[in-house]
Amino acid sequence: SDTALRSSDLKPTPENTLLLFEDGELGIKFLYPRRWRVVSVNGRQVTMEEPRGGGLLLTVEPPGKVPTADAFQRETQTYLRQQKWTLGLVGAPRTVADKPARVERFGFDAEANRQKIRMEYAVVSQPEGGVTAAARVPATERDALATDVDWIVR
Repeated sequence: SDTALRSSDLKPTPENTLLLFEDGELGIKFLYPRRWRVVSVNGRQVTMEEPRGGGLLLTVEPPGKVPTADAFQRETQTYLRQQKWTLGLVGAPRTVADKPARVERFGFDAEANRQKIRMEYAVVSQPEGGVTAAARVPATERDALATDVDWIVR
């Protein structure tokens, strides 16, 4: 009704213009900012990109197969070092949410092919399974895109 609309903020904001991705077969649903786009769904993985060089890979994990944040951190560091990336200081994973799902995050600065990059990771777990998230954020876009990745992961 007109009365209900008068009390609503109808000006576009980052929060009220989020897009919804939902894949019932994968069992995944999340909101994401408009500057991002889903570029592929391949098996259990959803790949996203944004025009300033950011990328995000979400991998859906079945119950009992969701890695711990510590294990995921070791795996990613080993892989990136094998690819000859230089890694900056890596802190311990931290829990950023417990409900409705447990969300653990970690990240670090890296350099690959003379390009400075921020890598952000998350493990989202709940009884039905979970998701691992790996995000590549160009250092020049670190603040804006890190906020976007946080939206998607939460």
